[in-house]
Amino acid sequence: MNGNGVADDPWYLIPGSRALPYSPFPWRSEPDGQANSAGTPDLLAGNIRNPNSMDPNLSNDLTEYNWGYAEMTPAVQPYLDNYVRPDNPLTVGLSDRSGGGDAFDIAWAVNSAGQPAGLHQFHFLRLTSFIARNFGVLGVASPEIDAAADVAPDIDTDADGILDEYETRVAGTDPSRPESTVLALEIPPHMGGSPAGTLLGTATHISGTCLRLYAGAPRSDGAREFNATVDILPIGTPTGPLPNAGLLPSLCEYQINASVSDFVLAGIEAAEIVLHYSSADISGLDEASLQPYVYREGAFSQTGMTDIQANAAANQVSFRCPSPGVFLLAAPVGSGDTASASGPQGTIPLQATPGSGVVADPANTITVTSGEILDASGPAVADGTLITASSSKGTILSADADATTPGVQVATSAGVVSFVLQAPPQVGSVTITAASVQGAAYGELLYAFIPGPPATTLHWQLLEPRGVDPVTMDMESELIRDLNGNVVRDGTTVTLEITGDGTLASIDADMDAPGFQARIVGGIARITVETPFEDSEFTLSAYSAQGGTSLGQGLYSPKEFVHLPLSGGLATVVLLLAGASMARRKRSNPIG
Repeated sequence: MNGNGVADDPWYLIPGSRALPYSPFPWRSEPDGQANSAGTPDLLAGNIRNPNSMDPNLSNDLTEYNWGYAEMTPAVQPYLDNYVRPDNPLTVGLSDRSGGGDAFDIAWAVNSAGQPAGLHQFHFLRLTSFIARNFGVLGVASPEIDAAADVAPDIDTDADGILDEYETRVAGTDPSRPESTVLALEIPPHMGGSPAGTLLGTATHISGTCLRLYAGAPRSDGAREFNATVDILPIGTPTGPLPNAGLLPSLCEYQINASVSDFVLAGIEAAEIVLHYSSADISGLDEASLQPYVYREGAFSQTGMTDIQANAAANQVSFRCPSPGVFLLAAPVGSGDTASASGPQGTIPLQATPGSGVVADPANTITVTSGEILDASGPAVADGTLITASSSKGTILSADADATTPGVQVATSAGVVSFVLQAPPQVGSVTITAASVQGAAYGELLYAFIPGPPATTLHWQLLEPRGVDPVTMDMESELIRDLNGNVVRDGTTVTLEITGDGTLASIDADMDAPGFQARIVGGIARITVETPFEDSEFTLSAYSAQGGTSLGQGLYSPKEFVHLPLSGGLATVVLLLAGASMARRKRSNPIG
């Protein structure tokens, strides 16, 4: 208030759901509040469970019991603009696309008399712990706050899914252009994760030229970026030599910028780029011979380009490229756009059945059906009109209606086509297309195939034990895969059983399911085991579900963990399963 930059002004209290008084501040000491499942819990620190979900009243389970306090809800992984999207503090669970954490509204603030303060802004934020508890050498119990973020207005001018304020203040992109935007480099585990091949996002220019990013293998580098800013800019006058003198440049040239200089090195797949051209762009060129080129080191070439596909019916050429740059379509002399004004025209709407959730396994299929396909004069096309069906992955199983034409042709009936696609063994998003053999009708559908349940033997690593009699140690699995070798989806659980001198000390990931569940994140399950002594042994068995497929078992002991020195005199902690010990503990279907 006095503008001196020092926190010597009046403070205002957020009373929260307990309507706590401004003064005196309500300190609590253990053991009061230690249990939060009965009565009125006072312990407000460390992600406590919502008592509303534990009382007999089922109607209030989605209402948050404790709100207006910090350190109640964990923050989540950065994803697009989630850190300026608040979690709803009055409802249980994370709000869609929020960054988690604990949301406050300064309109809740009261003055020393307990009356609304009417605040519209503040300069200083102070958090005070409710509890007075000392853990000796570990210090006192107190909130651990990493950051505070200002909530952005819910305004998205260009409808690209990124709030304007995030674009201007954080990303530096243009909120008035959807092609200048932010794309994710991975999807957080609580949103289903991003197995290899998952579509992470698309940036599209008004011309139809677009950039698509797809997930690669799980990204584990702790210093990795979670988002990439991108932009697509048309270039009016093509410049730079082409690979040979017989090629002429089109007017379809775009500069694609990204904050990531190499998509593959960033841990994702080479980007899919689709260049859309107009008839004017390729005037005087041979449409059938159109090829994409990238500008590198003073000239155009196809260095690094893969999966080049031309589609004259859609006026587009697509390809994969590991890095952004300047891209151009070129071809020899020809008659320009050859699309016939007769025959099917316009967009072919496509939809798949089932709409989602099909496992990537050749044993599974989906049926793709079009909407009504229109002829040049407006009505639906005649029965028997040929449409070419294709998919970037998987196999079209429907019979080919015309073996003389490249690809698989399906014939229309009552103005629509339908065809069956066999699922690929690899997870990820596939591009399914339908293009008319005559005319210029085209349709495209992106479909995601997901991983199946865990189906391979689990191998576990022991991390460094802690304590002496009893001993606590963490264990983590290697990557857990489905029957076709795909890393299983984030959030999947495996059922574990432990026998012998060991106890599972982790939190059960699904208390409603029978047995003990461990949740898989990033393809890995992590558990904590407690044993009475260092030389105690226990057997760990894993199953895909309670009573499901066995994923193996193995015998373990804290003494199997040893320290190894690194070269150069440095030391680190690693796992060594000694040969003799490993042979003694090996099972026909081991976990590790």
